[in-house]
Amino acid sequence: MEPTDDFRKGSQVNANLDSDIAPDPQLLIKIQDQIAASLAPVRPIHPAWALQAYFLVLFIVLVATFSFLFGTQGLHALTTPRRWAFFSVLLAGAWLTSVSLSAEMVPGSRRRVHRLWLTGGIVLAFATAAVLLLPVETGIGFVVSGMPCFTIGCIVGMIAAFATWQLLRSGFIASEFSAQIAAATFCGVVATTVLEIHCGRYFLFHVLVWHLAPFLISGLAIVACRAIWRWFRAHSNIALHLLCSSQ
Repeated sequence: MEPTDDFRKGSQVNANLDSDIAPDPQLLIKIQDQIAASLAPVRPIHPAWALQAYFLVLFIVLVATFSFLFGTQGLHALTTPRRWAFFSVLLAGAWLTSVSLSAEMVPGSRRRVHRLWLTGGIVLAFATAAVLLLPVETGIGFVVSGMPCFTIGCIVGMIAAFATWQLLRSGFIASEFSAQIAAATFCGVVATTVLEIHCGRYFLFHVLVWHLAPFLISGLAIVACRAIWRWFRAHSNIALHLLCSSQ
């Protein structure tokens, strides 16, 4: 059988491809330089136990600092059962949110509990302890007596949100929504712990409203920190691009 024209053309193309035609060495060097210039060192990921320790240390530092600044009169107003109940919930919440935040910073980490369930569980456990152990406040002045706690909770929550967001940025966040929920819960635990140590008004609705308000304030502060950081990064990149273009 005679080979067809298509077969002959294909054989000629293969022969050309198999020929010893070396690429231009200068072109290879240029490609290599471009690839090397685009490479950047990979940021190391700390182990999960180290990240958990960082957040627990941050919790201790923030609570100790603000308790020193605002006072610890609330500890003297608490009975022993109330101390065990409230601080057991808050310390467990600090540990659980530290584990949750460390998982958010390491890609591929297993998430055992949804972040909203974690937040709801901590708030519900604290509220249950308050309902069981605190009396109902009578009389007027609910808002007036609650504003100092609300102000302190806002201050602590916002500063804790800023510090937590800075620590979160050192990792690799896979889900910003889950990370924000976990960070807001962590900051809420910090602020509520400070209020439990500081405030001496242990009445049911005062604690349920004014001592749990930092969870919401911390969530808004975390969202604000993220938005400010993204705005700053976007505008810094634009400024850097314009500077490089002018040169």
